[in-house]
Amino acid sequence: MSVELVVGQNCYFDITEANKMIEDNFMSTEKEYTIWNGLSDNDKATIIYRNTKAFEMPIWYKGCKIYYSNQLEWPRNIDSKTFECPDEVKMGILMNGVRSLLEADANSGDSYHSLINNDIEEFRDGSGASVKFRADAKFLNEYAKLPGNDSIYKDIVTKYFNRWIIVV
Repeated sequence: MSVELVVGQNCYFDITEANKMIEDNFMSTEKEYTIWNGLSDNDKATIIYRNTKAFEMPIWYKGCKIYYSNQLEWPRNIDSKTFECPDEVKMGILMNGVRSLLEADANSGDSYHSLINNDIEEFRDGSGASVKFRADAKFLNEYAKLPGNDSIYKDIVTKYFNRWIIVV
């Protein structure tokens, strides 16, 4: 998929701004930084485009669109003030895309060993095997998505969008 990003038409930020957000918020040794910087520009554009679209339909943002002919939800009028797309929303869109990459990476070979080493609290075997997972097991919580939406992560909405939305 070859995507041409046009800020204000099909996205809220471009690859240059996304690269800066990643650089400003993550150390070079963190997974988010390395996975993002390992992508081609075409893949980065696809992530930005897809995740912008993912957050357009199912979310009811506060206020109303300024330009109803615009395909995007921002800019918006909220309490008689005009708001461009907030930095938190931009970061949320980007982080949702990065999270999808991390989830795909976690579902590759090494996730089994992480599960065994970090997430199992108790294992019993006898006549009936039993496995008890820790309540804070990463695989139970880290990739939880919104009900009825398989592309938006719940914690991303909570962290980046709550200030700007009415309903998801």
